[in-house]
Amino acid sequence: MATDQTANYQLNQWLSTDPVVREDFNADNAKIEAALSELRSSIVSGDVIVLVVDSLRKDIAELEARVEQIEAT
Repeated sequence: MATDQTANYQLNQWLSTDPVVREDFNADNAKIEAALSELRSSIVSGDVIVLVVDSLRKDIAELEARVEQIEAT
């Protein structure tokens, strides 16, 4: 059984002294499968695209404000 886990997805991280257990691998694979499925659903539904576009709009607005400040000086 793994002693440590990753911060974001709690995937198993073994120390050299830990016994490697097949069930740990199966649990990790199930977590990865669920995360990838959720990401795929978000992409297919367009949620990710909306987030990216909103982020780009914000970045553009910030850059335009900087340009205006530079032009004003």
